Amino acid sequence: MAAVTVQFLTIVLVSHKVLSVEYPFPSNNRGFDVIRSADYYWPFDAVQNGVVEELNSGRVGTVNGSVVTTSAVVNDGILLDGGANFVTLGDFSGTCVASPSLCAQTGLSVSVWWKNSELISRQCITSGGKGLSDGLSLYTISPAFGTEFYIRSGNTLWMAAFPSPSDTWTHFVFTWTQADTIEVWQDGVKLAAPITTTVGTNYGDVHNNLVVGTNNDQSYDEYCTGSFDELAIWGRKLTDPEVMYYYQASTGTVIGVDTVKTEVDTLTNATYEKTADLLQSLMAVTVSGPHVLDMDITKAVSVLEKLSTLLPEETVGTNNASDLSQMFFEETGQLMSALNQYGWGNMTQHVKDSTLSDLSRVTDQFNIHLGSHVASSGTTTVLSAGDNGISNFSVTVRPAAVLQHDDYVFPDGDSDTTIQIPASIVNYNIHEARTIVAVLYHNFHQRYSTNNSLGVDPSEASLNSLVVSATLSPSPPLPLQDNITVSFTHLEEAEDSARRWCVHLDLTGDVGVWSDEGCVILSTNSNRTVCSCNHMTNYAILMQVVDVQVDHGNRVALQVITYVGCGLSIICLFVSIIVFLGLSSIQADKTHAHVNLCVCLLLAQMLFLIGSGWTPGTVVCKVFAVLLHYIYLSAFAWMLVEGIHLYNVIIRVFTHVRLLYYYLIGWGLPLLVCIVSVSIAHSGYGEKDNCWLSTGGGVIWAFVAPALVIIMVNAVILILVTREVVKLNNISFRVKPEKEKSSFKSSVRAVAVLLPILGISWIFGVLAVNEAAVVFQYIFALTNSSQGLFIFLFHCALNSEVRQAFKRRAYSWSVSRGNIPGRVDTVRVKPFDSDVIRPESQSSTKSNKKTPTPELMPSVVSTTHLPNLEFSDPDVFATPLSNMDSSAPQPIPRRKLSRMPSTEV
Repeated sequence: MAAVTVQFLTIVLVSHKVLSVEYPFPSNNRGFDVIRSADYYWPFDAVQNGVVEELNSGRVGTVNGSVVTTSAVVNDGILLDGGANFVTLGDFSGTCVASPSLCAQTGLSVSVWWKNSELISRQCITSGGKGLSDGLSLYTISPAFGTEFYIRSGNTLWMAAFPSPSDTWTHFVFTWTQADTIEVWQDGVKLAAPITTTVGTNYGDVHNNLVVGTNNDQSYDEYCTGSFDELAIWGRKLTDPEVMYYYQASTGTVIGVDTVKTEVDTLTNATYEKTADLLQSLMAVTVSGPHVLDMDITKAVSVLEKLSTLLPEETVGTNNASDLSQMFFEETGQLMSALNQYGWGNMTQHVKDSTLSDLSRVTDQFNIHLGSHVASSGTTTVLSAGDNGISNFSVTVRPAAVLQHDDYVFPDGDSDTTIQIPASIVNYNIHEARTIVAVLYHNFHQRYSTNNSLGVDPSEASLNSLVVSATLSPSPPLPLQDNITVSFTHLEEAEDSARRWCVHLDLTGDVGVWSDEGCVILSTNSNRTVCSCNHMTNYAILMQVVDVQVDHGNRVALQVITYVGCGLSIICLFVSIIVFLGLSSIQADKTHAHVNLCVCLLLAQMLFLIGSGWTPGTVVCKVFAVLLHYIYLSAFAWMLVEGIHLYNVIIRVFTHVRLLYYYLIGWGLPLLVCIVSVSIAHSGYGEKDNCWLSTGGGVIWAFVAPALVIIMVNAVILILVTREVVKLNNISFRVKPEKEKSSFKSSVRAVAVLLPILGISWIFGVLAVNEAAVVFQYIFALTNSSQGLFIFLFHCALNSEVRQAFKRRAYSWSVSRGNIPGRVDTVRVKPFDSDVIRPESQSSTKSNKKTPTPELMPSVVSTTHLPNLEFSDPDVFATPLSNMDSSAPQPIPRRKLSRMPSTEV
């Protein structure tokens, strides 16, 4: 008795240990999760003390005879050599295993890995006597005549016949319900096995044991030869994907959504026919149901995203385009189906929002591509329209020169939610074909969060209507000529005290948030709200390394700053170009740099404002993004040229660089960067949210990285130049110590003059990486949208050389008209004047000492004899000899001031 007790305790402890932790496969695998969900599971990995372990319910099976383990597909299995060796897995009275009628509605499933070595008729797994008792039975006849699987419930017997497996490991799944009869799966493939249903005698549940390797009439006198592994039984019918998932997990093969994703990921382009095949494959493995997991949904959406980028840039026939659009909406219907609640329910809210945001984007992108490439029939074409169970949808193509006489209204007919687009918007560009993609989602509001930019606590808000979207391509310019009207019927009657907002899903980031920007309420009551909407964009995204969410108030402020600053800069840059090119007396290397920098900034800001209306994902938008990338890189390259020129003139002194090198840097290097970037990552241009570089996949760094390098180089040059300014001011300070404050002002002024042309303030765009850094977005918008204004002020309007050039031009004009007698070269000038540093001795208003007029000074040089030393404007740091104190040490000509010996005065 004592020995029996010890053995019983040992069995319980071992079973408990296995139940807790020791599954013979990895965790977090959906295929093996199917096994975990089984009612009964025997891994057959070991035979210990004459017992085999069942993991999911703790039952104990006993070994009869000599049963050994053998290598199997999943770890080890058991080997039955045909002698009096078999395994009794226990009495299953009162369960679906012995009485399938208990699971007539939910069904019964049996999974096993089997290596058949039997040559004659034998029962290999059974809980019924080959159909003479309620239960199941796997019966091999012979290799020539095949194998049969039986289910008996009451007086009805179902039998499936299929070829006998060879002497290799083969996976079988048998599923049954009273309505669907038997289905047989072999190695992940459903067999077309003939099913026979016979109604006869009800033998009752005579034999209740489940045995492996022999018959179940309790005589145990016939024995099956073969090996068995991973036996599992469910009191329900497994779904088709569950069968495939487990086979995939146990064999390490790729099936399901992964098969389609793997194939799509290897493609660089696809024909319309190939796209149709891939869509059909994706639909086949994402049939709605509880077997669809969260990873299936997210992977399927990523497949759709990739397919939308693989579509060829060639014309597609109307029928093919219609089929593709219809298949696309069928697939989105499967993914968003309520039957997939298990998959959606296992997602975090952030993943849900991200997945739905991506699905919304790709729906527009895919169908707009089809609409823009469909062969024109000369009349309005509806590529697809209908209701896929989770949404109403419509894709309409209106060819060029075909007017929309009435407002576009979606959905047609009687609907609780409608969107109305004025005909003036649809007809804004009748020279191109226009595509309208409209979708009314039935359950979008149930899954999407209430995260918003309104300052409203999401936990206190709810979406009280269906979600409707409409996209027109090519996109009309903003602001819209007439507003769009959207009418909503409330899902729940709203109280009078409840606040309401008309919101749209702002997809400027990876995950959309609800925003009321550009939307106002026209009318509302407890059951219905009518909205009017219009939208704009902002400037700060150009330098954002990551997408940043900005609340409504800050976004409006940034937009105002952006558009006002860009408008002023465009005017100022245009005037600056005219000034630099029109005044021949100031022509020099630095003027070439100034002009080219102004041209780049002028083009960039004009293109940015124009491009805000294009639709992302279109060819025009992608081309525009590439062009904008090149222009902005060129602007930075010319800022680098400005820095190099300053370094050569101020630090190295008198070093001359051929203009050709400047032009190669300014226009050639950006072209090289763009060519490499486009060839490697062309899909990152104008694909998502705007006509610029995508922040996903690192494509944005093709702009940010060169810009950062140039900013750092110019920052170093600015420090070196500022140091030279301070040294020069120190010379004046030694002579006149009371002028220390003036010297400091000169140094500050030097930095202020140089900042606009060196572009160092662009660093604030990189620092604006999250909501907490919104102050950097304001600094960035203020300084860079107004860069042209600052260039005009510091290098034209307040530049002494430009002013003197205007005086000379005015004097020359007056002389030519005979109003003023004299020579042009007697005009008073400052041949070595500097706008970066203005020595105190130059200010006659602040000195009691009268400065002699230039006409009486021997060092005065007429404009006609001024040497081309590049020593004027901010590029010069030399005090005019005529303005230096006579007691001060005189600088040695052509010698850098920074290298002068320190002289105490």
